[in-house]
Amino acid sequence: MTAPAPPILPLRIDGEGAALVCVPPISGSPYAYPPLARHVQGRPMVALEAPGFDDDSDPVDSLPALSTAFIRAVRTGWPADRYVLLGWSMGGAVAFDMAHRLRAAEVRIPMLILVDAIAPGRVRHPTGRARVRQFVSDLLEGVGMPLSGIDAALAAVPDGVDATGTLTTLMEYGIFPEGFDEATLLGRYRVFDAHVTALSRHRATSGYDGPVSVLRARDSDPELMSWEGLATDVREEVIPGDHYSIWKGDGLVALSRTVQRALANT
Repeated sequence: MTAPAPPILPLRIDGEGAALVCVPPISGSPYAYPPLARHVQGRPMVALEAPGFDDDSDPVDSLPALSTAFIRAVRTGWPADRYVLLGWSMGGAVAFDMAHRLRAAEVRIPMLILVDAIAPGRVRHPTGRARVRQFVSDLLEGVGMPLSGIDAALAAVPDGVDATGTLTTLMEYGIFPEGFDEATLLGRYRVFDAHVTALSRHRATSGYDGPVSVLRARDSDPELMSWEGLATDVREEVIPGDHYSIWKGDGLVALSRTVQRALANT
């Protein structure tokens, strides 16, 4: 089945050079990128939102299908002969696949920017309750809420309860943002779960010879973030902070400056 073309969200419509296309992380949300747009100046910027994140579409559990859907959205919503692609976290793996496909279609990719993105196949992805825990952790980190109550709440969930029942029980413990209703929570989990499945199944195509800028958080494992075996022109820079703090405060300033340097001459 062909995935629907997801929303493409303009972050800046004016500027010079190739548009910077921002691919969402495993949550499917584009909302890390507007703050980046406020710091990175001088060129058009758009962000993509994954199917199912904020609409009635089914989430996509195939990375090639997700990549193809994003390309269709970009080519329809922002037609051009060249793009700079940026992807954070899982978005890096998707952006890498998009770059392969766009270049095969003779679209120029003057730069591919991978922000704290684990190369496909480097980790085993969680299942069962561990997958639910990773989802909750990712959600809370993204909104700046403490993680301290997750394990105690999970310990109160009886064995054998499925993901839906587990998340419903966790809501009763009040660890999620105020006003975050059950339907929204379960919808977000469906997207996350599909994307973890997509990553688990995916093996990236090697031999990418375009320029790649890997921007790694200092606290992340450099071996997991190594893309040298998949691309031949890789330059790495390290940003102070961890996977989430690089999107806030001083971390965001440092990240933005590094992105701006990567964009030079594109």
